[in-house]
Amino acid sequence: MGRWWRVTERALRSWRVVERGAAWRDADAAALRDPDALLTSPDAWPLKRPDAGRAVGLVVTGGRSVVVKVYDEPGIRGVVERLLVGSPAARAAWGRARMAAAGFAVPDVVAVLETPLRVPDRRSALVTVAVLGERADWYWEGLARRERRRFAEALGGYVRAVHAHGLYPQDMRISNFVVVPTAAAVELVLVDLDRVRRHRRLAWRRRLKNLVQLDRSLGRLARASERMGFLHSYLGRVDRAALRDAARAIIAASRRKDALRTSA
Repeated sequence: MGRWWRVTERALRSWRVVERGAAWRDADAAALRDPDALLTSPDAWPLKRPDAGRAVGLVVTGGRSVVVKVYDEPGIRGVVERLLVGSPAARAAWGRARMAAAGFAVPDVVAVLETPLRVPDRRSALVTVAVLGERADWYWEGLARRERRRFAEALGGYVRAVHAHGLYPQDMRISNFVVVPTAAAVELVLVDLDRVRRHRRLAWRRRLKNLVQLDRSLGRLARASERMGFLHSYLGRVDRAALRDAARAIIAASRRKDALRTSA
């Protein structure tokens, strides 16, 4: 009885592939049976600490590098969210699909995995092919002054295009971008696509939130000319007054965020 129950319990808690992406390979099926084991294997490199209900790691398996993201779905809230809007891993895959449909480079999906809904410690996992490039904030640090201005303008153009498609990534920090060298220049790839929504009309407050995220994660390390180069590229053809108003709005929103953090 005891042994039978342990076997049954393991089966109930086991991971199941609920979606096979374009990068799926049958040879990887055995390794993907246990994303937790992948993250703790000798071939894994942690990319984020396992806090806030998510663990992320870079893993070499089957001769290629993949990124494994495992999400916790605790309590009644986890049940309700999966039933209404899907698991966190499924939502991340949908965010990736929205960006791809708009023509942006995105990581290729290997698989979406989930544990059964009825288990108390339910979880989900997204496995994607690693984007081969350099994290954007590290790339920025190695640039010469003139190159930084061009990169800031390229980043502003990228964000402008994302917003023009009505896309709203809720976490657009510079560390969530990978820079991929190309024959012409460089390509920006947003790799954290957990919460990407599409709106028929993207409100200024949402666009401002993304601009503040970038200003706080990169802008504070940039010169004034580089920050204005980014903003001018984002806003397009506007007069100086509009440019100054947008800059003031970003600074004010960032200061409010600082004040909230200090008072917390």
